Amino acid sequence: WYEVLSEMTPPTAWTDVTRHEAMAMVNMFRREMLGHKIPQSADEELCLQGIQEKIEQLVDEVEGHEGFFVRLGSRSPKDVVMGGSPTTRKLFADFLSTRAPSFQKASINDIMEAALMASTKALKLTSPKEALDMLCKSERVYTDLLRSLEFESGDVVTKLVVREFVDLDPRFEFRCFICDGEMTAVSQYANNVYVEKIGQNSEFIAEIILAFYNEIRQFFCYRFAVLDIAVDLESESVTIIEVNPLSP
Repeated sequence: WYEVLSEMTPPTAWTDVTRHEAMAMVNMFRREMLGHKIPQSADEELCLQGIQEKIEQLVDEVEGHEGFFVRLGSRSPKDVVMGGSPTTRKLFADFLSTRAPSFQKASINDIMEAALMASTKALKLTSPKEALDMLCKSERVYTDLLRSLEFESGDVVTKLVVREFVDLDPRFEFRCFICDGEMTAVSQYANNVYVEKIGQNSEFIAEIILAFYNEIRQFFCYRFAVLDIAVDLESESVTIIEVNPLSP
């Protein structure tokens, strides 16, 4: 989908992850996160350095030197920041201070909103080493790599993806469902956070989303899909976050 809709989504580049590279990341997770006593060979160290160099090349391609986002072709390592990393905790405190004078006086919705904003912004990376560390500490990435190693028969088992980090508001991210070419449903992605502007502008937001889909539907590559988007109410614009085939 990226080739035909690239102007409507953040700049993105990707490359292959080989079986050997996947195994090196799996072993790093087992050492760092599970405490396995697996010695790191010189060959594996070179392999991890190679992955870091691949990330650097991808960052150059998307011109993401001011900030980028890294993921596998399957899923992102967002569980690393959702667990309460030092970066996430600082971003959480900074955002919450704009909503309440103290944690004790914050509402549950304030706290949930601050957690959402912090965990999203914490995914902004500035160095390939930081990106590799995040990938190798993610249980989501670890699980996906194990599945790829098991079910992919060739040397290439998955993709490594880098995107320019665009500061989209995660409170205005929506998941759209496409069935037989028609948009049949739209839901707020972070449905555990109440956003007053969404409640006040729900019909207007629906109009923006439907108008956007009608513009791109002739280029849309799936009859059945999940389309994740972010809506900017001020500019009345839509940014595609990702498109995935609808699961059976």
